Amino acid sequence: MSEKQGRIIGIRHRIKRTKKEGVARPTQIAVWEAGEITTFKLEDETAELEWVKGTGQNKSEGLRPNDTVLMVLGGSGDYLAFAISRQGEKTKARILRVAPPNLKEFRGHDDKEDDAQVLINLYQQDPTLFRPVGHKERDFIRAAVLYRSLSDAMKARIACEQRIFQQLVGEIFCQENGLFPEGGIERAFKETKANDQIFQNLVTEEKRREKALEKALGNIPIYDKIREQVDGFGPRIAGRLLVAIGDINRFPTTTRRDGGITHGKAKLKAYTGVGLTKDGKFRRRRGGEVANWSNECRQALFLLADQFNRRPDTEWGKKLLEFKSKLKEKHPVPICKNCSHDDQEVPFSKECKKAKHKMSWNDGHILTTAKWKTVTKFIEWLWREWTRLENSEQPALPKRSRVRGEKDDTPELRESI
Repeated sequence: MSEKQGRIIGIRHRIKRTKKEGVARPTQIAVWEAGEITTFKLEDETAELEWVKGTGQNKSEGLRPNDTVLMVLGGSGDYLAFAISRQGEKTKARILRVAPPNLKEFRGHDDKEDDAQVLINLYQQDPTLFRPVGHKERDFIRAAVLYRSLSDAMKARIACEQRIFQQLVGEIFCQENGLFPEGGIERAFKETKANDQIFQNLVTEEKRREKALEKALGNIPIYDKIREQVDGFGPRIAGRLLVAIGDINRFPTTTRRDGGITHGKAKLKAYTGVGLTKDGKFRRRRGGEVANWSNECRQALFLLADQFNRRPDTEWGKKLLEFKSKLKEKHPVPICKNCSHDDQEVPFSKECKKAKHKMSWNDGHILTTAKWKTVTKFIEWLWREWTRLENSEQPALPKRSRVRGEKDDTPELRESI
């Protein structure tokens, strides 16, 4: 490779210590130059920043003009990708990222320890799989930083609120003179919070960070698109969900080694914890099963479903009511889980109640099921709209032939039920 073309640098970001593996791994960097590969490691954030800025002990390890840096989309490497992108604008280097499924498929059964070099090999074989990190991607990473900042402020405010309550209860119950506040504990709690300077400062700081997050989300096109079409999708829910997803390009439609197709929509549903499992059951924590979804996404979707339920006159609120109506029509009366069999459902009776049998398909069960069905459709819609938006903003890439069996199976929103 000529000096004008620059080097190819693969980066596998630091891996935290896990219960399974028991050890942490530093950031691994592989540099391809003139047909030779050299590798080294960066132990912590300070070493990473020094390498990006070229201020470490070995300044030659930093970015050079025309360098191409390769990383994986999402995860703990977002901050490093942001810094490299900013520094790359000064040094005329560029950073590209690839979706994890593409890297996993190319890696096969090889060791993850060599991902830095695997990224280089994948780029040399198919550079069209990689997407650049520019202003749009940095806006998203910035929003992620602000959401985590808001989350920390919210936790601090809640912790302070709990301390105030416990202290107040102790003071009330342990008074020697036997005097108790008028209006009870709740009223005294509200008055105490209103006069507590530390608590009020935390409330003010939380509001400030929420405004900063909302401003940052305004720079993300998909957020504006969702806000236009989905009522109840505020900055807190949006920050939690969109930050957890990170980049929709992490969920591409790919061809497996066995020739089958894995659709990106299915990957996103699995990651967010919606849809059905292989045995036809809704995803939830069960004994002996791995809950391999994002808890942040599940929590955000739970809150979003509650917003749909509170807004029955909106488009998504009507979808929720439609699911409830269909489920109620299918299950007009509660069912006894203990007495029912695969081929016959037995209504829940007084005898079942006396025997302390489990009830299913009561009003609460129907509402919960309808909520998760609705947010499942929302995730399908989100993947479709976000993917279209990303593809419309990306520069034209070399055309490829359609993968065998691949088709457009993402109907419009109004046809998705």
